Amino acid sequence: MENKNWGVGLIVLVLLIAISVWGFSKSQSLPKLPSKTVASGEPTDVASKPISDNEVYFDNNASVMEFYQPNCGWCQKESPILENLAKQGYKVKPMNAAADQTLWQKYNVSGTPTFIAANGDKLEGYQTEDQLKKFLDAHK
Repeated sequence: MENKNWGVGLIVLVLLIAISVWGFSKSQSLPKLPSKTVASGEPTDVASKPISDNEVYFDNNASVMEFYQPNCGWCQKESPILENLAKQGYKVKPMNAAADQTLWQKYNVSGTPTFIAANGDKLEGYQTEDQLKKFLDAHK
């Protein structure tokens, strides 16, 4: 009887080790998240300066709209990129999704930042300068 208990214990131990190794290998293959995030998924390593409707990169006549929320961490992280692009002559039309809740459904926006061109092309989420510049160039 003692040999059966010892054998069952050994099988359980081997299974636990196998599951641990498998779990560790899966966690190593997951994509890395931004340096710091909070439960909402917002980055915390950006300045918490709310975005205002008079940013240098906003122009009501621009052909690409930026849907943003003043306190959106990803929008705040996008702001310096847009400021740099504004120095190169690029502008976006401000669409404050927090101030006008109808924008979400009207333009089928599910998150901010989102960029939508006049022809309906959409670019969702945080973008690098190169990605955003390419999109803006394609929609002048």
